[in-house]
Amino acid sequence: MMLRVACRWTICAVIAAGGPAFAAEEPAPPEAPPAETSSLTRHSPMALETVFAAADRSLWGDGRTWFSVKEYRDLGEYSCDGVWLRANNRKDGSAWDAGLQMTARNTTEGKVEVRIKASITNPPRNHDKIVAVMLQILNGEQVVENAVIGPVVAEDNNNHVNKSVTLTLPADLLKTDPMTRLRLTVTTQDD
Repeated sequence: MMLRVACRWTICAVIAAGGPAFAAEEPAPPEAPPAETSSLTRHSPMALETVFAAADRSLWGDGRTWFSVKEYRDLGEYSCDGVWLRANNRKDGSAWDAGLQMTARNTTEGKVEVRIKASITNPPRNHDKIVAVMLQILNGEQVVENAVIGPVVAEDNNNHVNKSVTLTLPADLLKTDPMTRLRLTVTTQDD
């Protein structure tokens, strides 16, 4: 899976990698997580990096139909303060559909219109959340476009909320070798 996760503080990365922890400070036991999930939980803000699927023109279809890729379904493994990028999440958390989808089509003057839809799911007993997803489209380390999906109010009822944004990009920004990337930064706060 082509996915990178960034922690907010460097100490998170050290501890996650099995590095030393301070002996005097034993972490508090986590609150009982929902038994139905095996997701990897992060605190807000949570940064994830994956492919920008719209760079692959073979996925576009008619330009009106939503498409996704395995990497976008895999984003559902991660939660930000309990909130997932998932659609159609089963109550037991064992299955879900991709929480990120796109459409793409050529427009005039060498531009491409890309719609990006996020499906945000907040499980029961997780407090209603206000969620925003910042998107950065990258070629190498260069950010070539920014957008924000949200804020979205996600009730703690396990139903997903869809929100989308439309970008118009120069067609020559979409690369397949190396592939244009997408960095998502998810932020949450209690509503």
